[in-house]
Amino acid sequence: MKVEFQNPLALSRGIQPDHFLLTVKDPKMFVSNETGESIPLENLQLLSNIPRMVPRGVNATAMLEQAEKSIGGSMNSIIALQLVGQKFLKGNMDDFLSLFFAM
Repeated sequence: MKVEFQNPLALSRGIQPDHFLLTVKDPKMFVSNETGESIPLENLQLLSNIPRMVPRGVNATAMLEQAEKSIGGSMNSIIALQLVGQKFLKGNMDDFLSLFFAM
């Protein structure tokens, strides 16, 4: 079973963790392929704590915005460095590679 939350960073942000309660209404929907048995009647509810997704005191929205800005600036720098490197090293790299392939 897979559970997806629309906003997972909003989970367990308070002092107490949030809880997840799963109730199986029809145990015949969960049958073992090997034994053919369904879930026992005493296991029809599952209660679990949802762990905190970000540390206490951290603003998740601000953290995501900062990460987006950092990634954008880094990518622009890498692209510019690659273009400059290609321009200045083009002739030298051709000479180096021709020497390498001549061996």
